[in-house]
Amino acid sequence: MAIPAFKTCHICKQSLDSSEFSSFAQSSDGLYSYCRCCERKRRKRKRLENDPAFALAEAERERAFSEARSGEVWKDIPGWEGWYQASSHGRIRSLPRKVNAPNRWGDCIRTYPGRIMKQRPTRHYGHMTVGLQREGKLKQALVHRLVCETFHGPCPPDKQHCAHGDGDPTNNRPENLRWATVKENAEDTRRHGNLRMGEQSNLARLTEADVLAIRERAAAGESCYRIAKDVGFSTVGIIKIVKRENWKHI
Repeated sequence: MAIPAFKTCHICKQSLDSSEFSSFAQSSDGLYSYCRCCERKRRKRKRLENDPAFALAEAERERAFSEARSGEVWKDIPGWEGWYQASSHGRIRSLPRKVNAPNRWGDCIRTYPGRIMKQRPTRHYGHMTVGLQREGKLKQALVHRLVCETFHGPCPPDKQHCAHGDGDPTNNRPENLRWATVKENAEDTRRHGNLRMGEQSNLARLTEADVLAIRERAAAGESCYRIAKDVGFSTVGIIKIVKRENWKHI
């Protein structure tokens, strides 16, 4: 059975390469009469008619994407022009686009609708993240840095941190963000009461009770070497705890 080089889709009436049609052994030329793009649209239309939950989710997605909030401004994210945009309300959205998606039949153009990206908080500090994808590669990006780069330009060489003015990691509006030094960001964290000291730090290996017990043993004349061996800590670390160079707040 000879497969034609080109075929006309009976739905969109376009003359397309045969690779745009799925194989169908029962037809005269071994191909479906409609192209894959029209087939995807037909299946989606059928699902919208028969699946109320899918239809509701699709309507909500379209409403969220086209929703015009008061004073909201959308701008292309640097390096992701034509793919993703950031808004003045701290939201991220993907833009409608067509992507070349090769498969076993050859090249295929897939159409992706635009949508508002779902944001997820990081485990330790609660900063919001989104997954950006291009050319099959996925990148987890911090929302506050994307918004800051979009509305305030790239970060200067001497200010590599993106600081929140009010200390709320979920408030990613441009007016609440600025580029800052490590020291400025640390001062903001302390001023907002978000500085994690002692047991609250995700790097802490000791508890406050352990630290007090170490100091009591050192005050009783026990060597720091012996204490370190019992606790499973470095001798230098024990010395700094005894001298209050570390764990200064207790």
